[in-house]
Amino acid sequence: MRPLILEMRAFGPFADCQRIDFTELGDKPLFLINGPTGAGKTTILDAICFALYGKTTGNEREGSQMRCDNADDGLLTEVYFSFELGQKRYSIRRCPEQQRAKSRGDGFTLQKSEAELKRLLPDGTEELLVASKVTDANACIEELTGLDVDQFRQVMVLPQGKFRELLLADSKEREKIFSQLFQTHIYRRIEERLKQQALEIKAKARDLQSRRAGILETAGVESLEQLTAEIAALTPSLTEATGNKQKASEALAQSAKTLDNAKALTAEFERRKLLQTQLAALEQRRTEIELHQQTLEKARKAEKLLPSLKELQFRQQEWQQAKAKEADYAKQLQSAEQRLKQATDDKATLAELDEHANKLRRELEQLDKLQPAINELKQLTEEHELGLVEFGRLERAEQQSRTELEQWQQQQQKLKSEANELFSSAERQGPLHQALAALNTRLEKTEQLGHIKQKWQQAQVSLQQAEAHGHQCKAERQSAETEHQRLQLAWHTGQAAILAAKLQPGQPCPVCGGLDHPAPAEMAQDIPGEAELNRARDAEQQATARHEAARSDYRNIKRQTEELQLELQRLSAELQAFIAADVTTGVTADVKTGVTTEVKVDAAMDADSYAKADLASEIDRLESRRRQLLNELQQAEAAQTRLNNCRQQLQQAEQQVEQRLKHSETQLKQLQQLREQLSLAGARKDAALAALPNEYHALAAEAALELMARQLEQKQSEWQQLKQRQQDINQQYTEAVSQHKALMQALTSSREDSARAEQFAIKAQHALDDALKQSGFAGRQALEQAQLDEVQMQALAEKIEAWRTQRSEQQTLLKAMDERLVGQSLPELGQLESFWQQQQQQLAEAESAWQTLNNRMQSLKGTEAQLNKEALAAQALEQEYALIGTLSDVANGNSHSKVSLQRFVLSVLLDDVLLEASRRLALMSKGRYRLLRKEDRAKGNKASGLELEVEDAYSSKVRPVATLSGGESFMAALSLALGLSDVVQAYAGGIKLDTLFIDEGFGSLDQDSLELAVRTLMDLQSSGRMIGVISHVSEMKEQISCRIDINKHALGSSIRLVTV
Repeated sequence: MRPLILEMRAFGPFADCQRIDFTELGDKPLFLINGPTGAGKTTILDAICFALYGKTTGNEREGSQMRCDNADDGLLTEVYFSFELGQKRYSIRRCPEQQRAKSRGDGFTLQKSEAELKRLLPDGTEELLVASKVTDANACIEELTGLDVDQFRQVMVLPQGKFRELLLADSKEREKIFSQLFQTHIYRRIEERLKQQALEIKAKARDLQSRRAGILETAGVESLEQLTAEIAALTPSLTEATGNKQKASEALAQSAKTLDNAKALTAEFERRKLLQTQLAALEQRRTEIELHQQTLEKARKAEKLLPSLKELQFRQQEWQQAKAKEADYAKQLQSAEQRLKQATDDKATLAELDEHANKLRRELEQLDKLQPAINELKQLTEEHELGLVEFGRLERAEQQSRTELEQWQQQQQKLKSEANELFSSAERQGPLHQALAALNTRLEKTEQLGHIKQKWQQAQVSLQQAEAHGHQCKAERQSAETEHQRLQLAWHTGQAAILAAKLQPGQPCPVCGGLDHPAPAEMAQDIPGEAELNRARDAEQQATARHEAARSDYRNIKRQTEELQLELQRLSAELQAFIAADVTTGVTADVKTGVTTEVKVDAAMDADSYAKADLASEIDRLESRRRQLLNELQQAEAAQTRLNNCRQQLQQAEQQVEQRLKHSETQLKQLQQLREQLSLAGARKDAALAALPNEYHALAAEAALELMARQLEQKQSEWQQLKQRQQDINQQYTEAVSQHKALMQALTSSREDSARAEQFAIKAQHALDDALKQSGFAGRQALEQAQLDEVQMQALAEKIEAWRTQRSEQQTLLKAMDERLVGQSLPELGQLESFWQQQQQQLAEAESAWQTLNNRMQSLKGTEAQLNKEALAAQALEQEYALIGTLSDVANGNSHSKVSLQRFVLSVLLDDVLLEASRRLALMSKGRYRLLRKEDRAKGNKASGLELEVEDAYSSKVRPVATLSGGESFMAALSLALGLSDVVQAYAGGIKLDTLFIDEGFGSLDQDSLELAVRTLMDLQSSGRMIGVISHVSEMKEQISCRIDINKHALGSSIRLVTV
């Protein structure tokens, strides 16, 4: 990552906007961030870290605590940072949670934290990646850089006082950093996969063991040996049961065969008896069959005489039809003669009908002449009646208009009264708005004061907890110091005893050189070793660090508490000033009474007492008064709305009254004109009525017209009926003459046909009589009785033949059965069936005994097969776990070395890093120190393989890096950071560490070491890296030409770039 532009607004000591363009420092700069203590040098690193991750480099202050107290209230605290990753550029703008001035009115409102991340495209446009959500921006930054905030602090920033953390990190912490930098997660996934596979194999083995126990429990045995023994004991019993079942089955088969033979013989006897019964029944039907035979023979003789009989029947029917036709014609002729006589009489009245028709025609002509006069009378009458209707309508409309005019006049007076009443209520809106605004401001200030008061109370509790924690840490520190001093004293004392134990008589003492040893030191029981001393020293250092951290936390919380207390006092004073000013505000009398009387009581309270007051009840009281004012204001606004409506309605009423007056005058003029028109129409109607005959004078025009229409219709109907009657008489006479003549001719013809048919019938009767005599029938009745149709004769013939066939078959079967049963007797089925049931019961008992033993045997053998199968599966799992489990233990660091696969890979990479770091450290330490990786395994189960040691060329010993002094630790940490950067760049694992910021630490170096360190940093420019050094050491300004100078002022610091 390479920084491009950094902008800070109201951030840290910078009250306004300060901008740093890193591109002005050159392509491969080594620059110095210079300034006095407290000017804001570290704040630049804090701003970069905050922009990326929302946290500062030292993690001692939150983003909300970075606002500059000297900044203008309208200026938001925010940081803008653009940077380059490879060939891509990005920008991020981050704003912490803070109190900002309201856009409207006075006071402050809470500004939530937000972050905006963009990608800067080559064409100058921007691509929005995150709009405002802080968590999304943090996740995206970690994905882009490949580092979280803690890793960023350790590998790209050496914060003030924190440079030892990377150097002293343990294997577990250094593994997190290096795995992210070198992208070795694939080895971690291999470890986890092997571990998961090993766990799965163990789980399968446990499942197999559980299934094995379940199989044994289901079989009712406790072990495989017991299972085998039971199978061996059960085999003879099963063999015996199988034999018993076979014998019972054979005995049952023999008894079943005997029973079946007996049943078959019994069935033969029953079938013979049935045949005998059936044959006897057939013999009983012999007489019936003989009668059927006689009837069939008569029917066949009658069938031969059937043509003669049909001929006679036809001729007799023909004769009867001819006679019926003759009688019908005679009856029709009689009716025709009566109709002819009536038609002759009607024809004689035609002359009288002609005279009456002429009279009706003359009367119709007279009625046609009166039609126009009556129509005119009708039209005049309708016009007069319509005029009367219109006159009545206009008269009613004029009366309605007068009524509406009176109603609108009454409404006008009512609206005027209502408007006067509403005006007094509506004019209170202005004073109520003023009172409500003042009350809202006071309520907002009171709520803000309550919020600060709550934070102050919480801070008080945190301060007490921090104080108690500090006392506890102090006691632990004193205890650790005492223990360390005790062990150190015991160790020094014990060294003399150890030395004395090695003295030999006559040998010189290594301390005094004497040959006599009159009083050698005695060995104490407990002499601490070097490891115990180191643990005590580490415990003392850790307790001291915890105590210092607790003291720092206490100071920070105390400072926050004091700031909150000042803010509480300031807000209390502001609220009292506002209350005092609001008391004197001029408001309307009735509104002032409801607002300011409460304020006068509060005005007597000072700032401290007001801060201690029950603000919750005060807020509730103000809220209650606010709701009351809102209610009154709503009532006043409603009154104003009703007043506006009332005025509109009043204006409408005045317009309606004016319109009704004009309309009433117009209606009166129309009534007068219509009255004159009605008088003229009445006179014309009377004249038309007088011109009609006298019989119409007493009738109205409509009634006269109806009378004339009825008379005309009546005359026309009567004339038409006369004409139709004349036509009917002439037509009926002609038809009667024609019908009479035709019927006379038909009657003569039918009499001739009847005589011929009679002769044919007599001839057919004689022929039938001759045939009957020849066939032996007594007469025609006997012949008809003997007649059968073809179906009946066929049925009789079939019935006779079936009887004969069945009788012959039954006789044949009975004869054969008698021959088979010769010498046989009917068996006793009851005894045989009883014996068969006994055999069946014995077989069931034998099968049940065999089934029970066989089921048990099959169950035991199935259990044995399952156990053998599970044993093979267990053996396969053991072989698999021998490989996978061993690989998992080795890969996860559970072997003797305690080094996991990923940590082994990282140890190789760490060796490369230490090689580069040692090269720089040797230069800065003038060849004295070299960094090494500790290869001894850690004690207990602690992870190992990535711890560091330092080799001291002066003493030729290797010791922990924690034993280095402050300046030496800084040089080692700087060398480690630079070596790490070189190796990561070389491996190009996706993360480019081409920027490094170093905050202080150079003050702990002597002049020679300082020059060597600066020379090392300057050499890095050839590799394309940017190095930023924060220091107030004056010698650094002489060594580094590019600077970012920070000037400290009373109203806030400012930044200036020096590139020459």
